[in-house]
Amino acid sequence: MKTQIYPYKQIIAGAIICSFIHACRCPHNKSKNTEAWNNLTVVDNHNVVFNIYNDDDSTTVMHRKGAGPFSHSHKNFIDTIKIKFTPVERDSIYKLAKAIITNPQQRISGCTDYVGSIVLMIDYGAYKSPGSYRLTGEYSGVCKWDTLSIACATLNKLLYRHVKFN
Repeated sequence: MKTQIYPYKQIIAGAIICSFIHACRCPHNKSKNTEAWNNLTVVDNHNVVFNIYNDDDSTTVMHRKGAGPFSHSHKNFIDTIKIKFTPVERDSIYKLAKAIITNPQQRISGCTDYVGSIVLMIDYGAYKSPGSYRLTGEYSGVCKWDTLSIACATLNKLLYRHVKFN
């Protein structure tokens, strides 16, 4: 007597194999890289803004002349320049900024709330798009923020290495 193989078993087995192969190839099933930052913004003392993009080697730096907490001028002149960071420099800036945000440094003494400040913002994904988030840290009244820690001093040196304002 001959055993008959039913065709629906072959179809089900084929469907299972195809779905397994498809699931392995789909990019939505891969784990998300939490280090895939999109944009990093550094605001130094309310008057210098660095916008660094992970997928672009150019960085926009805006310098507001006459801006600041003690400025009485109603006009701020903005000087915008573009600088280039290498991928290694961008990664170093990102790692330093993240370390400064996630490992805050406490000053024993400080200045008034208006002297010495830095704001660090790291966007993961396009800002305010579904699934995106922002990691933010802010120090104010710290006199010179680049003296808070070794990471702050290194970040300051990296950011201002290529910057020359008129």
